[in-house]
Amino acid sequence: MEDIKLIDFGMARFLPTSASSGRAAAMTAGVGTQFYMSWAKMHGKKLNLSYDGRDDVWAVG
Repeated sequence: MEDIKLIDFGMARFLPTSASSGRAAAMTAGVGTQFYMSWAKMHGKKLNLSYDGRDDVWAVG
């Protein structure tokens, strides 16, 4: 029987909030490993593409 391993790299963090609205500010930097990112996530901002749960399936393979 094989063991299942779960790895947490601790990349989660709190986003700064806007003082006027109390909402989290949008992140402008892309985060992820290039070879595991879907095409839409890598090029979405400049081509006005959105990404969703299907991109997670792309990453898992």
